[in-house]
Amino acid sequence: MKSKVFIVQIIMLLLTILVSSCLGCRIIDYDRLTEAQKQMIPYSHGESVNFIDSLGHPFVLTAKIGTSWHEPDDCFKSETRNVILQSEQGDWVISFYTEIWLGNQIIIGIRQFYSYINYDDNGRLVAENDQYLHNSLEIDNNTFYDVLEGNVSKNGRGEQYYYRFFYNKKYGILQLVDNEKVIFTIDKTKINN
Repeated sequence: MKSKVFIVQIIMLLLTILVSSCLGCRIIDYDRLTEAQKQMIPYSHGESVNFIDSLGHPFVLTAKIGTSWHEPDDCFKSETRNVILQSEQGDWVISFYTEIWLGNQIIIGIRQFYSYINYDDNGRLVAENDQYLHNSLEIDNNTFYDVLEGNVSKNGRGEQYYYRFFYNKKYGILQLVDNEKVIFTIDKTKINN
């Protein structure tokens, strides 16, 4: 009798191991970005974003949006959202990247330089480190509210080189400055309010 109980216990143990190994990760946890997180990057796919360059000429960046799944392990997939603003010639590329594991943060890339845009649980921008949050800011004779001023930088050839950007969640990039020279500014006359 004891041998029958022992054999049944062995069979149950083997079945448990077999079932758990066969299941592996048949149930995958998909962690999706919320709509509020997606709206922190205010562009839609194919949208033309109009700017004015330093010489007063029109300058357009087109938005491309991609969604994919980052798989840190076999049982978990994390939604990622990539937004790229690119000029027709490809000489200007501004990228935004967010993923659920980043929390309330967007990575912004301008050419090979990167920084972060942080926000709180209520969707308000938060300044950190060398960033500054303006309640209101006048840019090219237009007033914008809740504007984050930040830098993207990289040390190259012994000198500090950086871009300064101005961003709000309603319009996105408002202005880009190279050291102290304005590269381009949003064309407010082309914005649908």
